[in-house]
Amino acid sequence: MTAREYLQQARGMMARLEAMNERRQRYEDLATSATAHYRSGPGGTRRVSSVEEYAVKMADLSAEMNIRAGIYTEALREIEAAIDALPNQTYRDVLRLRYLNAWSWNRIARATHYADSYLYQVHRQAVKALIVPPDAVPVEERVKAALKERRQS
Repeated sequence: MTAREYLQQARGMMARLEAMNERRQRYEDLATSATAHYRSGPGGTRRVSSVEEYAVKMADLSAEMNIRAGIYTEALREIEAAIDALPNQTYRDVLRLRYLNAWSWNRIARATHYADSYLYQVHRQAVKALIVPPDAVPVEERVKAALKERRQS
């Protein structure tokens, strides 16, 4: 995994959790407005509760969110430690703002008062200087393994 790929994992983690939280909220809203209905199939007609269906979906999604939150927290600590190990404070600041805070280039330039060209140069040098831990596993691979393990237990 390249240093850029390693860092970019951080930018998407919080967005994924927020999207999942919104989906969980939609399930909750649907569950509170749902009513029971009858579904026919093999073996006759049975009563199925939409509330129950949405409750199961909410529970599954909440469990996945908890797994992701734990893995993301660990991964962010690792990424932050790699950034903190850089020898230059400017490198650390630019990478922290870009990847851990998920700031846009324009926002970083305004906050640091750096010209765009200088900011991009610093970023390139910082990414080049960053040491990715040799045992680093992509975050989504960790999540897939943890979810698979959860399903098997």
